[in-house]
Amino acid sequence: MGSFGRRFDQSVCLVGPRSAILRVLGLAVAMVMVGPPEATAAGDPQPQLIIYPAAQSPDDDRGEYPLELLKLALERAHLAARLEPARFRMSQGRAMAELETGESELSVLWGMTSSEREQLLLPIRIPIDKGLGGWRVALVRADRYDIFADVHDVAGLSRFVAGQGSDWLDVLVLRAAKIPVETAPNYDSLFLMLAARRFDYFPRSLIEISSEVEKHRADGLIIEPSLVLRHPAAMYFFVNKSNVALAKAIKRGLEVAIKDGSFDRLFYHHFARAIEAIHLGDRLILDIANPTLPKQTPLERRTLWFHADDRVPRDP
Repeated sequence: MGSFGRRFDQSVCLVGPRSAILRVLGLAVAMVMVGPPEATAAGDPQPQLIIYPAAQSPDDDRGEYPLELLKLALERAHLAARLEPARFRMSQGRAMAELETGESELSVLWGMTSSEREQLLLPIRIPIDKGLGGWRVALVRADRYDIFADVHDVAGLSRFVAGQGSDWLDVLVLRAAKIPVETAPNYDSLFLMLAARRFDYFPRSLIEISSEVEKHRADGLIIEPSLVLRHPAAMYFFVNKSNVALAKAIKRGLEVAIKDGSFDRLFYHHFARAIEAIHLGDRLILDIANPTLPKQTPLERRTLWFHADDRVPRDP
């Protein structure tokens, strides 16, 4: 067992019926068939089966965009593939351990990169979130909407306790900035813990927070109005180190999608409204370092990243 396996062998792994997981993702089975009609003629190779992690809970829709982007990349790479979720729900750490060993059904996953993760898995170094995973806005209780009214720097923010998932890289990033963190192994429980005053705020990325606050308004949670906590970060697709062919196909397809504009069209179709709703121009941006970020991160390719002065296109 690899080091991820040793570290996360006690991770929670919940069995969920395949049909329920598929309904959550809004996909019966995502079928990617690219090329002319004769590509499926008798005698041709069967589509490649690609297994991705199942949603962590029935209310977790964070995988919808990465899955659509993966499908787009495979289409642009002209790779015939059938996409299916894993049979079991598992934490992100457990999924990475499974993928690292190469002995599970998983073919690909997505998550924030780090030097350690890139040593154990094969990254496709194109940030599928355009770096917005490192732009963090806080969920807070409605009765504390002005919690950061007197915060003007990271030192001021360190007076408050953040909540994060136990195996999320954000824990290391926040603690390196001297920001206290309370952790929990379960994604859904973090919202309940915030509502129960177990910690002060729950930093969420710009591409997550809008949908999450809608689901948890009944718990008395709102979006804090004044701050953005930002660090350089990249969400990548990862595969097992031996699966070089799949990594090359995904990278080739993503590069084509960037060039033809379909990457940005899909990204902003999902997130334009969420970005605009945050009103970045009205917020103080606090920057912190990310000690886990690998040196190979392509920060110099401006087109791969979101910038505060970018024009956010609207769907036609």
